[in-house]
Amino acid sequence: MTVNPRSDKKLGSACTGVDGASNRTLTLDFTNAVSTGMNVWVGAVWQEPDTDYTFSTVTNAITFLKPVENIFIIYVSYFSNDWSSPTSSSVYTNTLQVVRTAGVGVEVFDEVVGTGNSSATSFDLDNGNVIDGSYILRYGTSGSNSLTNLTEITHYVLSIDEGRILLTAAGVTALGTNILYASYVHSPKMSNTNIASYLLASDKEIERKTGNYWGTVKSETEYFSGRNTAYPTTDEPYATDWDEPDSLTLKYKGCTALTSVKFLTRGGTVVTEQTIALTSVDLNPDTSVVTFLNDRIPNGTRNVQIVYSHGYATVDSQISELTALFASLRVFAAITGGSYDDTTGFTLGRLQVQIGEVYVNAREVVNQLQNRISSILNDVGYKMDVM
Repeated sequence: MTVNPRSDKKLGSACTGVDGASNRTLTLDFTNAVSTGMNVWVGAVWQEPDTDYTFSTVTNAITFLKPVENIFIIYVSYFSNDWSSPTSSSVYTNTLQVVRTAGVGVEVFDEVVGTGNSSATSFDLDNGNVIDGSYILRYGTSGSNSLTNLTEITHYVLSIDEGRILLTAAGVTALGTNILYASYVHSPKMSNTNIASYLLASDKEIERKTGNYWGTVKSETEYFSGRNTAYPTTDEPYATDWDEPDSLTLKYKGCTALTSVKFLTRGGTVVTEQTIALTSVDLNPDTSVVTFLNDRIPNGTRNVQIVYSHGYATVDSQISELTALFASLRVFAAITGGSYDDTTGFTLGRLQVQIGEVYVNAREVVNQLQNRISSILNDVGYKMDVM
């Protein structure tokens, strides 16, 4: 299970209770916070758990046992299982896939983090900027290749951007006097938090480029305009011929079912609905075309309402890669922008050393990423510029 690093910065006035009183409470911004690894400062003074404050997982709030004034600045660093943050709400990809696609990750295997002594709880990795979903902690005796996995939350919490490990009581017991090992991927140029901040925008870019939604099934309501013509519809004087049935094309592909189809008649604020039996319409799931088998669409503006469900049981692998590619472009834009004062070469006596130019290298990578984006979009299809 993966937890998210969080931080809240508030004034004391955000707490319940009276200015300068004890037992004032502060509700954290993110739900499902965990007490393990929580650090609290009030007025730049670190607070001792159970002595200066208590935390309730039921109310997701901190109660300060000592007086708190409204002008005090309160800072809380903690972990949470709340996934509502837009920085990590990608439907299509994750930070680990972005790092692998961009090639900005470094793999570390079985780093010796430290040795337990049946009481130590704090350990530090050699590197920060650990990528979410890439790490695993193990322990074992010296010289042994038989290692046992530790379980996140049960045995430890890891602050991935800082590379800090905090063992729980169960983790201290499990480690004992064994050696603690860590395997992970870290990104020297970019933290997991920064990379995650690009994911939601990359999701939206996918939907704009393809004109489709590729996530889990959800409901959609669309309105269409009917005919706007005064031409007669009779076949006379010709013999009766087959009239092609009316049809409409839904915006999204991946349609799973129709929920309702209605013709609307508007008269001021009154809307009269004529419900069309679903047995009288046909949905082609491959083209998202709805065909009316027995009814003609009446004249009108936005007078046809179709409610349907669409989405996919799994995200197509090309869509995941495409989203990671869009996020990678943002990563390299940030890396290039931050390279304005990087040293690219130096001279030491007769020795001259030239290091790779960041902009030149990044530009070539960006070109390759854009070529791959075009290739995948040609496969999955661009958005059609028709209504």
